[in-house]
Amino acid sequence: MAKWVRNVLVVEDEPLLAWMIVESLNASDFKAHAANNALQARSLVESVDPDVAILDINLGIGPNGIEFGHWLHRTHPETLLVFLTKSTDPRVWARAEDGQWPLPPNSLLLSKESILDSQMLIEKINLGLANLAAPPLSETKSEFAKITKTQMEILRLAAQGLSNSAIAEIRDTGEKTVEKHLQAVYEALEIKQSPNSNRRVEAVRRFLRAAGSIPVDSH
Repeated sequence: MAKWVRNVLVVEDEPLLAWMIVESLNASDFKAHAANNALQARSLVESVDPDVAILDINLGIGPNGIEFGHWLHRTHPETLLVFLTKSTDPRVWARAEDGQWPLPPNSLLLSKESILDSQMLIEKINLGLANLAAPPLSETKSEFAKITKTQMEILRLAAQGLSNSAIAEIRDTGEKTVEKHLQAVYEALEIKQSPNSNRRVEAVRRFLRAAGSIPVDSH
């Protein structure tokens, strides 16, 4: 059986530190993908489908890590956000006009100095994932085991009755991307095209059944 590897998007503009983080993650059952700014990171999100995003707060020119983190939290709320900073005192980098803690909910904040111990970084990530996760479904029994977090989120939105265009707007992506993810859902659930049934309706029905919203024997 193939080992489960979790995807991590590392957004860090210091090349040496980025390399160190990527190497540490790749040696610890993660698959790391690096970007050196927010715009580059945004272009990677759909293909990477990250379980975790490690974001430097200060990324130089362009959107900072906090701004990118808020966008990622809106579009991929299932992703654990880990922010890196030279100072963990929010007064150093909070918005001056209100002094509020600007990070999205359920984020981790780590000092760059602390993650020089790679084992500590891995432990913090694993703890954050454990706290973020809902009670897990059995990977051997769940029919949704092969569906990614992004695909599951899109299926959840479809189950709310939203169109592809509405889902695309919520997730700040294109309709073709939404349709691509739904096609992957149909394939993972082994829902075949048939003149007598609608694959989207069947996928939604299975989702609602698993969520306990309709009886198991409903058709």
